[in-house]
Amino acid sequence: MLYRQIGDGAGRVIRASMAKTKPTKSAAKLKAKTAKAKPATKKPTAKSATAKSATANKAVPTKAKTFSYFASDGSLNISADKPAQGTEAQILDAIQDLRAVRGNFLGIIVPSGTLQFYCDGDEWLIDVPVPAKGGSLQRTIAVDSMETTRMEYAESALAGTPVIELPKLKFKKF
Repeated sequence: MLYRQIGDGAGRVIRASMAKTKPTKSAAKLKAKTAKAKPATKKPTAKSATAKSATANKAVPTKAKTFSYFASDGSLNISADKPAQGTEAQILDAIQDLRAVRGNFLGIIVPSGTLQFYCDGDEWLIDVPVPAKGGSLQRTIAVDSMETTRMEYAESALAGTPVIELPKLKFKKF
């Protein structure tokens, strides 16, 4: 039997059968009755149209997706062993506030892996650990051009781009 999946508007998926069925005699009689007695069509009023559109446009509250992160920059001290939970907006704010001081770092744990930013004084290291290959994907960027780059990388990773597919990263052995 063939099935199709349809959403119920609340994020759940419902399976509906696509099998064709023969109409029953009672269904045929009902169809004949409704064809004979056509009710007068009611014109929608401005009030009913507004009420319907207001109902249709009601915002459905959604829970913000959270991610784990760790950081150290003088004001933040979150261990990688006990990462904090934060929304995308909170993590992007923390990345934007990350100062270019030697030793400062921030890491984001997303479903596809970990994305880390580490300041080495004059440069930032973008690092994606790949322990299965005994190394990590890396990119080094000058401090003055890092602001835009780290935001782009973080936004991509938080949006679901696999961290190993982020651009311009080169593999380095541990």
